Amino acid sequence: MEGLNDGVYVGQRSETVLWLVGSDPRAWTVRETGGAAPFPGTSTVIEADLLDPALKIQSSTVAIWLSENGYCIGLQEGTLVAPQAKRIRLAVTAAGSLAVVDRRFCPWSTERRIH
Repeated sequence: MEGLNDGVYVGQRSETVLWLVGSDPRAWTVRETGGAAPFPGTSTVIEADLLDPALKIQSSTVAIWLSENGYCIGLQEGTLVAPQAKRIRLAVTAAGSLAVVDRRFCPWSTERRIH
């Protein structure tokens, strides 16, 4: 679960990622994003300037997580960007970790280390 100004991304095990929007959790609007489920322990919120400028991300802050098709980036308005989806397929893993070190983010899955 990662919260941004406009809503909250909620990853579901082996399903899609949800986008919850609203000022009161009892009245949130729930939308399926179609994004691949995150590996547990691999999500965070980062400043968008840490990402490749070629992605042309307009949001200042984004949610990011590692999934079977690489990184998924959740923008402020509930839109997803999956820049590696066409070229990466990772084994689904039970857990992983993600760290942001010196303006670089570094994920690890329990299956293998990813650079």
